Amino acid sequence: MNTSKKNKSRIVVSLLGFVMATLLTIPFTTITAHAYIYSVPVDVVLVVDKSGSMSGTPLSSEKTAANAFINSMDATQDQISVVAFSSSVSTQTLTGTFSTAASFVNNITAGGGTSYLPALNAAGDELTSIRAHSGSMKVIVFMSDGGPSESSASILAKTTALKASGIQIFTIQLGSGDSALLKSMASSSSGTDDHYYNAPSASQLAGIYVAIAGSLHTPNVTFIGTRNGDLTLNTSTLAPSKSVILKVTGTVTIAGNQTNNPDNNGAGYKDISQLPQLVIIANKIVINSGVTNVDAWLVADTVQTCDYVGIPTINTCTQKLTVNGPVMASHLNLLRTAGSGVGTPASGYPAEVFNLRADAYLWAAAHATTIDRAQTVYSVGLPPRF
Repeated sequence: MNTSKKNKSRIVVSLLGFVMATLLTIPFTTITAHAYIYSVPVDVVLVVDKSGSMSGTPLSSEKTAANAFINSMDATQDQISVVAFSSSVSTQTLTGTFSTAASFVNNITAGGGTSYLPALNAAGDELTSIRAHSGSMKVIVFMSDGGPSESSASILAKTTALKASGIQIFTIQLGSGDSALLKSMASSSSGTDDHYYNAPSASQLAGIYVAIAGSLHTPNVTFIGTRNGDLTLNTSTLAPSKSVILKVTGTVTIAGNQTNNPDNNGAGYKDISQLPQLVIIANKIVINSGVTNVDAWLVADTVQTCDYVGIPTINTCTQKLTVNGPVMASHLNLLRTAGSGVGTPASGYPAEVFNLRADAYLWAAAHATTIDRAQTVYSVGLPPRF
């Protein structure tokens, strides 16, 4: 084994050691229960429309909804700011004292026009201020019941800049607000409106706010407790910011492709904490013959790349298999026959390919620290020499 392979081996073991050490600190539960082992603190700004059209029931419902949101957050780690806007803005700065934020909400009064830009500027300033927590998720929840006084182009230029800086934007349209603009302002995934909400009536606001708060606290890593016995994994794809750790006492059968879209369908990621990952820890892992792609960490006594029972021949397990992720096993049984003149590819190609992609390293780094950036260059300033 040459030096470079030794170094790579040490790195892989270190990362796997991190996962194993993390698991050992968690009380095991049943497979039907979820124990969350990693939750990102959230700094969130509620941007509340207080224009004249919000007078009466709309503003009252908005206050109820905002308070429901505040009560759904985690006071032990999250911070909340409130920006109330009309023709001008008033701001409650980021605070972990939720009663302060609630008091500010309850004292909002309606009146004036609808100006989006000052509100977005105030929200962005707050999330980049010294009050914002390092490594926290930065979020703006923006609600309005009307069109803005500024041009759509100027507003979208601002929201584009905010999103590029790593801030997520949720938008809520109340009544006959500008749906096209609010959809464009939101940080929705490509081809979806998953960060945009429509509330035809003010009574629906509270449910929307609670749903958004719930989505912010969906854990980045879900540990699904020890499974006694065997487990079958059908085809699945992990979304951005979702990771799953499975620990099974028996055999895990991978019956369908496991993917995690490491490039986020071409959209990329804003920080390394958004990288998804699947970690499988079992006594034995068997990958069915029809499976061609497994994006996962595989940790087991035995990893077997085909479910064929009996003596394999050139005509069994003919599909090429690609595993993207670290593999730690006492026994690695490579049973694919692709590349031997049958199957796909027909000949001259490896039957099994194991890739240790960069996202495996970066994912481990993201969850071993609260830093959402991968630093690759370190500079040291030396004192001047006279």
